[in-house]
Amino acid sequence: MLRTREQVRVLGPEDRDQFIALAEQAPVVNVFADYRARLTNLDERWLGGQVWGRFVGDELVSGCHLGANLVPVQCTPDDVGAFADVALRRRNTVGTIVGPSDVVAALWELIEPRWARPREIRASQPHLEIARPPAVPAAPDVRPTTPRDLDLLYPACVAMYTEEVGVSPENDAGGGDLYRARIQQLIGRGWSLASFDDDGVVFKAEVACVTPYAAQVQGVWVRPDRRGEGLSTSGMAAVVSHVLGSGMAPVVSALQQAQAETLLLDDTHLDTEQQLIALDAEPWIALEESEAVGAGVLGRVSADAALVRAAVLTDGRPVFVPPGALPHGTDVAALLRWSAAPAS
Repeated sequence: MLRTREQVRVLGPEDRDQFIALAEQAPVVNVFADYRARLTNLDERWLGGQVWGRFVGDELVSGCHLGANLVPVQCTPDDVGAFADVALRRRNTVGTIVGPSDVVAALWELIEPRWARPREIRASQPHLEIARPPAVPAAPDVRPTTPRDLDLLYPACVAMYTEEVGVSPENDAGGGDLYRARIQQLIGRGWSLASFDDDGVVFKAEVACVTPYAAQVQGVWVRPDRRGEGLSTSGMAAVVSHVLGSGMAPVVSALQQAQAETLLLDDTHLDTEQQLIALDAEPWIALEESEAVGAGVLGRVSADAALVRAAVLTDGRPVFVPPGALPHGTDVAALLRWSAAPAS
């Protein structure tokens, strides 16, 4: 039951900043919801679902992403009743319910009588994070994949998903076409990394989402005949090193929010083959067309040209720096207009 001056409603573009501020209270835990809000502006046409919020007066105090997955945001066990009602009215199942264990348990207790039996309940699954270079050597053969790798990579991705989730992604609506398109999307973003031998993929992982605060790694997999060799440890060290050393996605995100005061480019190391999407209106730049959010796509252009253009259009200042001046070997970074510290 809602108390006086409380309401639960669907959030929209006008609520975007308030929802992002809510997610930023725990920016690593809420990286998925934060990323989706920045990517879609909470527009249902792009979300593929809805984001709901609970308000006390005018203050947004908790939220819930309801789409293919059900993801509570800054909820306590006391918040979940309202969101359980929403889920039951609009869905008869989701792929996963993901969040802090006490909140997910409280939510599932209310939903379970009317939803299908779950494939698995993981009551204790650690949420791991790292914010420094790995202490173990990185596998030297782990690299960003390219479109030429797709035919080898796709079966490994299907195998990983099937082992992890318990069903094949090719059983979903649309069969394997949608899942293959998702893998192609990750390759195009530079978010798919793998190593190979003569028999195919040895190790692989993907970056699922990126915000100014965090990047979420998913789909970590080692081919069964190569397990037990420590390849996941050295492979993940390579992925972490790549993510920490690759400033492209966070910088694009900052430019999309008009947050970049100064754009720093090491043009001697910038990948001249990488392209970004130039847009004819805000947010001016995108990693892929789904980020256009109503703006017209002008086309794919070189990354340096797209970055400099977006910086100028958002009153930022492009600065080219000497080789090696940026940390972790990265080739692009941004100084922000305001503090990106999480709200307390």
